[in-house]
Amino acid sequence: MKNYLTTALLILTLSSLDSVSTLHATTSPQALDLQDVLSVSSNPSVGDTNYAAQWTLTSASGTIHRLQVWFYSSSDCSGNPLNTASIVDNGPGIAFTAGQTAKLSATSAYTLANNKGITMISIGCMKAYIDGGNESPLGAACQLFAEDCFTTPSECTSNTTTPFVSWANNPTACATRYAYIANNNDSTITQCTIQNSDGTLSCIANEATGLNSPEGLDINNGYIYISTSNSSTTVKQFTVSATNGMLATLVNNTAGNNPLDVTLNGNYVYIGQNLSSTSILFCPINPSNGQIATCNSTGDLTFNNIYAIAFNNGYAYIGSFDGGSATPSVTVCTLAPLTGQLSSCVQQTSLNTNLGSNLNGLAINNNYVYISNFLSILVCPIQSGGSLSFSSCVSSNYNNFPNRITFFNNSTDNNDYAYVTSGINSAVYRCTVNPSDGTFVNSSCASVGSNFNIPHGIAIY
Repeated sequence: MKNYLTTALLILTLSSLDSVSTLHATTSPQALDLQDVLSVSSNPSVGDTNYAAQWTLTSASGTIHRLQVWFYSSSDCSGNPLNTASIVDNGPGIAFTAGQTAKLSATSAYTLANNKGITMISIGCMKAYIDGGNESPLGAACQLFAEDCFTTPSECTSNTTTPFVSWANNPTACATRYAYIANNNDSTITQCTIQNSDGTLSCIANEATGLNSPEGLDINNGYIYISTSNSSTTVKQFTVSATNGMLATLVNNTAGNNPLDVTLNGNYVYIGQNLSSTSILFCPINPSNGQIATCNSTGDLTFNNIYAIAFNNGYAYIGSFDGGSATPSVTVCTLAPLTGQLSSCVQQTSLNTNLGSNLNGLAINNNYVYISNFLSILVCPIQSGGSLSFSSCVSSNYNNFPNRITFFNNSTDNNDYAYVTSGINSAVYRCTVNPSDGTFVNSSCASVGSNFNIPHGIAIY
């Protein structure tokens, strides 16, 4: 997520920053953590020039664990970044509640650039990604911020000790958002541009061929990870172009066994496998190249074929189904953010008996869990302590043979949209989300995009 990219339940706003912000120069890299860089408050000050950017946190309560800032020489953040600064807190992080504002200080923005050897006069634009405890499908939000050093260089280099920076006071949403769909039948990925105005998709010819029946996928920090269900030990990884979203530089990660799903959370990739009596694998990510390191098993329960893994506010939600006599199940586990380990896993037994005879996907949006069971999608509000209760679940008003689900919450028409893949129909449906109860507005689900061939997984960047 991001949703990082995007699609995000973290909606970014900026204070009026017409005045010049004073930044303190530093001659050597400084060690920074999230507490140094970000602050959270309930009453942001309009026109506060001490902050380069601020995010209004509109999702449920959570914890911020990651900040990433990309610096560009171009004024529109195009091309390759000059450098990327990341701060990851695997400890307690910064807690927030809905409606609070997270702020990136101007001083910290300068220090992050300085730590990477970048002078302010070389910066034309920056992208800022913030992780809100996976409150968004991508775990991140993305915005562009113009930097005014090009217009008035003297403001950035007034002297050697107190450079000044005028940050643009109107944030520009990342100009292009992309959806990636895994085509299980011809083993390709379809890339679609999301129209910010209404969430429709404009898709190009399939890319990333020869993936051995791709199932699930997730994307963040410039890398996409794809589970391949007919590949015994491989999770495919591609670099995502910052210019046009195209995929390049294939890496075969030795991880998993016939993996059905891959989900990112913090510094880890979580892999659901197509095996009986198996646990979830979790694998640390090498921050320098995005590659997966040695994986370990997690969780104190075993599952039959893990089709879906999702995270929300310190809990993991696992959907499994063996395709045989066993009832599909949803299990909730507690996440330890420092180690990535899952524990205290509890099958939601009151829910499982009402899932029908299948389970294809599971996703989380605005504190609701969405479970696709081949014929329909259940919408279940998350209870206190992360649990689910079938008595609180309702039908989503969707009936087009769903596979997997993701969400786009940044459209300029102020609607939230769900995207649902349908393998039987070889289609992707866009549905308008009712904010009052998480269901889909009646008759709002329409087929969007093209170039799909039995689509399964979907992710937004």
